[in-house]
Amino acid sequence: MPFIGNKPTAVPLTSADLTDNIITSAKIADGTIVGDDINSTFDLTGKTVTGAGGGKVLQVVSATDSTQRATSDGGGSGTGWVTASNTLSVTITPTSASNKIILMCSTMAYTTWNNGDFNLTFFRDSTNLASGGIVSLKQQYTTSYNTEALGLTPIWYDSPSSTSAITYQLYLRGYGICYVNYNGNTGSIIAMEIQG
Repeated sequence: MPFIGNKPTAVPLTSADLTDNIITSAKIADGTIVGDDINSTFDLTGKTVTGAGGGKVLQVVSATDSTQRATSDGGGSGTGWVTASNTLSVTITPTSASNKIILMCSTMAYTTWNNGDFNLTFFRDSTNLASGGIVSLKQQYTTSYNTEALGLTPIWYDSPSSTSAITYQLYLRGYGICYVNYNGNTGSIIAMEIQG
């Protein structure tokens, strides 16, 4: 049957036609797109995209300590963990239980025990995050019985699975008298919440 009347003219959509309106795939599928079918809920202009992946730094807390701290571990036995510094401690409250915490610390470490081990770890509240220690030094025996202070930088990636306030603190284990922030060198601790 021949077409009767004026032939309709196709009018292409322009960017202005789509401002604040994005057609959903469901409406395309049923082939009945009308004005009421245009959905504006997917307009992302000026909005924050959620669910697009993690990795963002959400908050950072830190503390420093410039006081030399000395401790002996059980009379120099090196068998138990003790507080390295009450000041090298931070409290952070994760905004989501799926988020992670990156911990970093820096301190000048020293022990009087020749050929002895010196280990550092982080505690999350009362939980040791690494039973064997995160980083360590081994003082080397010398003929003059002198040992050197060394900078240690423990780093840890923690999954606390919590939205409650958490305290992270530096702990040490070693032989002889152990020092952090040796000779007044400033130590620091940083906790960063990372979007999961």
